[in-house]
Amino acid sequence: GEHPPTVGLWTGEESRDPDAPVLCCTAEVAPSHGNVLVLDEAHWCADPQRGHAWTRLLLAARSGRYRHVRICGPVQSEPLLRRVFEKHEHAVTVHRTQRRSRLHFERDPIADFP
Repeated sequence: GEHPPTVGLWTGEESRDPDAPVLCCTAEVAPSHGNVLVLDEAHWCADPQRGHAWTRLLLAARSGRYRHVRICGPVQSEPLLRRVFEKHEHAVTVHRTQRRSRLHFERDPIADFP
C-alpha cells in the first residue's frame, strides 16, 4: 500500500525533518511557496513584533505562491483578510464554526499556577 507522507516539525526550539513534504512550523520559518498553506492565528499579523511573519505569508498567498490556502483566525480578523484579498482573482469563502469547548479564564493565573 501507499505510505502517508512524512511530517516535519520546525519551530524556534526544535527541528525534525524540516524538508518533509508536510511541514508544521511557526510562521517565521514557513516557506513562502508550496502546494498548501494553512495559516493559523491570522490575527497575529497585527502584532508589532511578530506580525511581519504572518504578513509575509498572507502576501505570498495573495500572489499565488500556494495552490491551496486556508486561513484560520478569530472573526475580528475577517475585515483585514478581506482587504488583503479584495482584488484577488479567486473568491474568498468564510466558514464560521462554534467553539466546541468552553473557555475558562483564571482570575490570577500566577497565583493559581501549581
